[in-house]
Amino acid sequence: MNYTWNIIKCWRRTTDGMIYKVEYKVFGRKGDLKVSMMDQIRFRESDNPTPFESVTEADIVSWVKAKLGTTRENKIYTFLTKLMTDKESAATSSGVPW
Repeated sequence: MNYTWNIIKCWRRTTDGMIYKVEYKVFGRKGDLKVSMMDQIRFRESDNPTPFESVTEADIVSWVKAKLGTTRENKIYTFLTKLMTDKESAATSSGVPW
C-alpha cells in the first residue's frame, strides 16, 4: 500500500508566524481503493520559528512524523492496513453502475 501525508490546516501565532498546531490526513492507496485517517498534533514553542511564508507542506509533514516518532507512525500504517483489509473483504459495496 502507498501512503500519502497531507496537511489540512495550520494554526499559527500572528506575532511571529510560529505554527503551533496542525491537522493532518494520511491516505493509504491500493489499486483503486483508498482509506484515510485524520488527526491533529501540537508543537512546542520555538524561540526561532521558521517564517510561515517559508514553510512547505513537506516541512510540516516531517515535523509531524518527528513528533509522532516511528512507533506511532507505524501504528497509523497498521491502522490503515486494517481498514484496507476490511474494505477489500467487505461483503457489501456502494456506488452507481455507470
